[in-house]
Amino acid sequence: MSKIPPNSASVYENIKKLASDLRDKNGGCPWDIEQTHASLRPHLIEESYETLDAIDEIINLENEDAMADASLPEISHVAKKESILNFKEELGDLVFQVVIHSQLAEEKNWFNLDDVLQSLTDKLVFRHPHVYGDETADNSAKVLKNWEALKARENQKKANRRTSILDGVPNHLPALATAQKLGAKAAKVKFDWPADIAGAKTLRDKILEEWQELLQELPEDPAQFKSATLPGEMLARKERAEEELGDLLFVLSQTARMYDLDAETALRKSSAKFRSRFTKMEKMFAERLNNGDYPSLAEWEDAWQTAKQNSSVTD
Repeated sequence: MSKIPPNSASVYENIKKLASDLRDKNGGCPWDIEQTHASLRPHLIEESYETLDAIDEIINLENEDAMADASLPEISHVAKKESILNFKEELGDLVFQVVIHSQLAEEKNWFNLDDVLQSLTDKLVFRHPHVYGDETADNSAKVLKNWEALKARENQKKANRRTSILDGVPNHLPALATAQKLGAKAAKVKFDWPADIAGAKTLRDKILEEWQELLQELPEDPAQFKSATLPGEMLARKERAEEELGDLLFVLSQTARMYDLDAETALRKSSAKFRSRFTKMEKMFAERLNNGDYPSLAEWEDAWQTAKQNSSVTD
């Protein structure tokens, strides 16, 4: 017999009931019943990135509206509405990951969704004494300073589970974001370049140093690194080049941190810009590409410049 869809006055109770129904071995969904915390991991990551894409789309639309000339029409209402609806949907998908993990935990008598939300509420009340207590914070900088101090107090309670200043940086963050956060953690105990003109110069010199070390390991002919079976010395050189490339990227991530930039966001924006311009070029050469007639490098360069000139303010 089919289950009755949740339909109480509380959307909170509805989503909890839905998760329970899907996991019910008596009439639930076979796929959901099979899931574990481990099997759901990639879905959490995927939903997180899809939500980020939706946020970027909203930001781009808002930027285009703000930057448009008075003589140009605003973004169509339909496009904006579709983006907002997509944002809402992706947030829902992300929330459900929390719901279903909480359902699995409840089945093991660990905790339930109520516990998750209560724990979150307690933590945020504790970290906002300027809202729920006697402390004051007149600006966001003071808020962040208080936040870090309160987090430090919380971490004292977790000392038995943490062994390093660097603990707390998720292993599954994108590599560039991981590098920037590791640097920020180390900076809290003064292991950092000074955040002044002299420190910035030292960091720039470090970038040049790492760049030169990378160049020393890169052969003039890239094909020398591309063989499936490299001679021992060339394989060692390739491994050194990879290490030097990593060092350079790490220093660049710290440069972003020093200048209050976000390396991950910067690279995502550049990737989005490349995607946008490249798809414009594909349209220019659509017929040729479909026939396997690939443009020359000079033709690609001309098309790139055209796509660049025709780009919107966001790409």
